[in-house]
Amino acid sequence: MAHTFRGCSLAFMFIITWLLIKAKIDACKRGDVTVKPSHVILLGSTVNITCSLKPRQGCFHYSRRNKLILYKFDRRINFHHGHSLNSQVTGLPLGTTLFVCKLACINSDEIQICGAEIFVGVAPEQPQNLSCIQKGEQGTVACTWERGRDTHLYTEYTLQLSGPKNLTWQKQCKDIYCDYLDFGINLTPESPESNFTAKVTAVNSLGSSSSLPSTFTFLDIG
Repeated sequence: MAHTFRGCSLAFMFIITWLLIKAKIDACKRGDVTVKPSHVILLGSTVNITCSLKPRQGCFHYSRRNKLILYKFDRRINFHHGHSLNSQVTGLPLGTTLFVCKLACINSDEIQICGAEIFVGVAPEQPQNLSCIQKGEQGTVACTWERGRDTHLYTEYTLQLSGPKNLTWQKQCKDIYCDYLDFGINLTPESPESNFTAKVTAVNSLGSSSSLPSTFTFLDIG
């Protein structure tokens, strides 16, 4: 039964992947949109967006009849006659902005060429006020911290705990709002004065930052 379920899951994932690839091909079969320096940028940065037609995908194969139009969401921000359009964009807000390139030919509706999303955010701040607790002898060790300002980007938090005899435990949270993790381990009072050290590190596409280490014993958190 488990093998059947695993086979169905793999088949489902393959179908979803194929549909996503096909959607990308269909959406951009006439041309491409490129973004430089990156699709993920720091707040206040400038990006260069280029829309280009593939061979024989213009209006009647005459470049002077090709009117390429760049939209920011549904607002027209630039246009150019030819096989390509270059646009420098500044002042993007935090979060995700969608750009779509369309082709306008004489006496016809606009045709979507391709699009691109640009993600604007900031590097994570240093996590502050890291503290850990274990509720009773049968509880598990859990830690909380203050993230600082929102990054508006996919951010991964890694919580690490080091103990006696070079023992190390680690947990990860892939959520921009993550400020709590439970190690799922239980510290015993056998060595109540042994030191444990916790540290949390935040990482995203724009940088990383680690908290100051927090050192405690079983007596401190039990």
